[in-house]
Amino acid sequence: MMLRCPECRTRRMTHTGVVEHIKKANHALCDCGGYHYKHRPVSRFCHANQWAAYYEAAKRGESEEVLIDISNYIAKEQDEKRT
Repeated sequence: MMLRCPECRTRRMTHTGVVEHIKKANHALCDCGGYHYKHRPVSRFCHANQWAAYYEAAKRGESEEVLIDISNYIAKEQDEKRT
């Protein structure tokens, strides 16, 4: 089984190899609470990901109308940040 570094996605054959790589490369893992383990920053459910609220709502089974409202809100926030 191949394991990947959460930050750079480098592959290693063993868990020990991945841990050693992370330490040597000084890669930072995120512990925001979006996942129950340390993970790659801005991955799908990571709270640092601007679309995390949308993905979490979809995972909960929210209606399409709610998902559209959430995506519109997120898109509006992104537009405001750009200007």
